[in-house]
Amino acid sequence: IFINRWKDSRTLEKSFSALSALCSDTLSIENDLADRDYIDLLDIDIFEIIDQKIIAELIDKVVNNTINAGEVSKHIHKRTSKHYYKKYKDHYKAIESAAELLLLIDNADLKVKSFEEGVELYSSKWYSIDQFYRKYIFHLQNSLNPSLMKDLTELVENFYSNKYLLELNNQWQSSVNALNHWGDPSVSMQRDFFTDYVKPFLDNNKKICVIISDALRYEVGSELVTKINNSDRFSSTISPAVSMLPSYTQLGMAALLPNNDLEIVN
Repeated sequence: IFINRWKDSRTLEKSFSALSALCSDTLSIENDLADRDYIDLLDIDIFEIIDQKIIAELIDKVVNNTINAGEVSKHIHKRTSKHYYKKYKDHYKAIESAAELLLLIDNADLKVKSFEEGVELYSSKWYSIDQFYRKYIFHLQNSLNPSLMKDLTELVENFYSNKYLLELNNQWQSSVNALNHWGDPSVSMQRDFFTDYVKPFLDNNKKICVIISDALRYEVGSELVTKINNSDRFSSTISPAVSMLPSYTQLGMAALLPNNDLEIVN
């Protein structure tokens, strides 16, 4: 009880960590942990090296595909209330994101039969792959110890680049090649933004505020929608729209304004 209150005290936690490190060396805790199963350590947080052991074991199991994403999340959830979790939060979050990413890519059927289907499948399913990849890179960089995650990063990059991006790009390009013109009547287009989303408010003499964020990816928008809805103060929805070609800022911003014809002036 004394130890638990000491390490959980905000005013005394630094002294606990200092003494814990000293005792860890004195008692050769690293050698003691060598033969222990990390599962048996999930509820213990007296020594910082326990987190290092758990992180290393989780990385190894994800890399070797000997643990599923659900088990990874379950184990990491047990660590969230532990003393050293804050210090290693980005390591745990990166591992959890990697496990989810690899699972999604493994289970993804990336066949695209049409332009319309490609937009629908990405906006309903595949965007999550980009979302978890972004989160993995974010937490990897914030962990300040990328060398520890080296094997996992190589696996993530291989899956993301070769099994997802390359395959999806090939499938999407085939559906684009089958078009006679850019777009599909059943798919919302960026150039119709004003007509579809702004004009109805103006026609009813209502005010509307439009916030434009350049290059805000769909998967980021989806996460923003989730955060807004979870706030219990506002409600939000998201819908996909296909950008102009070429997809660069000046043309894209012009497409959001009232227009009849858009052209590139040399």
